[in-house]
Amino acid sequence: MAVKPIKVSQLNGYIKRVLQSDPLLGNVSVIGEISNLKYHSTGHVYFTMKDETSKINCFLAAENLRNIRYELTDGIEIIANGYIFLYERGGTYSLNVREITIEGVGNLTAAFERLKEKLSKEGIFDEKHKKTIPYFPRKIAVITSETGAAVRDIIKIIKSRNNIVDVLVYPCLVQGPGAAEEISKAVDEVNRLFPEIDTIIVGRRGGSMEESWAFN
Repeated sequence: MAVKPIKVSQLNGYIKRVLQSDPLLGNVSVIGEISNLKYHSTGHVYFTMKDETSKINCFLAAENLRNIRYELTDGIEIIANGYIFLYERGGTYSLNVREITIEGVGNLTAAFERLKEKLSKEGIFDEKHKKTIPYFPRKIAVITSETGAAVRDIIKIIKSRNNIVDVLVYPCLVQGPGAAEEISKAVDEVNRLFPEIDTIIVGRRGGSMEESWAFN
């Protein structure tokens, strides 16, 4: 029995419906190494994830890139969470990425060095931007978690060396998604709301490189 031929667009449309209706492919996490990383002028990011024997094209939308805490670079191993998407016109599929985490201390170090290099080129570390810390601060703001051990340690050390200083504790997240943005926002708010503050301490107590990443 002869099979009725269909158009290429119909075939691709059918394959797209099959792929994108599969619940497993609608929320999948994939581990692999980044290669062919490209930042588009639109803000979107295109790259390939690969392992020893295979590879997959990946797409990271600009709005999701804003939530990524790391500087991506070729050669680092990541876990990408997202969904499979088929581009009908080209007949190609990709992993559309929602979130990225970096695997291993070595890869975190590589991401850190890339971030440091980027900020250095922007002049962020130039001496002209640095202000002198008062030898005897009169008012200190401590930006950290209000429930962690760090705030108690910081206040104890401050008071042991200068027991007449005023200390303002300004609570914020110190790890996890959203922490970096909240720390930055807290610094801006302290400067705006408390102009009499002459020294700001931003910190946390210990933790792994991953847990401390928001401070980068």
